[in-house]
Amino acid sequence: MRKRRRKDEPLMDRSPADCPVPGKRMRWSWIVMALLLLGCGGSDVQRYRASGAVTYQGKPVSQGTIMFEPDTSKGNSGAAGMAMIIDGQYDTEAEGGKGISGGPQIVSIQGFDGVDPNPEYAPYGSPIGKGESYIKRFDFPAAQAVKQDFEMADVITAR
Repeated sequence: MRKRRRKDEPLMDRSPADCPVPGKRMRWSWIVMALLLLGCGGSDVQRYRASGAVTYQGKPVSQGTIMFEPDTSKGNSGAAGMAMIIDGQYDTEAEGGKGISGGPQIVSIQGFDGVDPNPEYAPYGSPIGKGESYIKRFDFPAAQAVKQDFEMADVITAR
């Protein structure tokens, strides 16, 4: 039989067995978490490969990330894509990457110099381009793979 807590009794003295109906709440939270992890029908989205080189002031970007966000202002509501930049190259088909949906995109690049990386606070070295992201709009083909090189010499904000 469950012990009822008196109003003057502190909550911390109760054991987990004394908590009211933990099973139902836990069951629902696991169901909600599983649905969030599975996503909402995103598996049938057509994705295309994007690859190329990324340079800053003519030199390959040592490390970084490149993101492809569908440009909704131009009617593109496809899936976002991304890739890691390693030694100046990116490929959405490489490990950890996701292909792009094609069509108008907003491309965001964060680059790092790879010099003196510190796992504690700067695992890829120092940010390049004064620490700002390179952001620019591009119109890619709607339904095909893309090979596109990027020069980060100018930090451009497209939003």
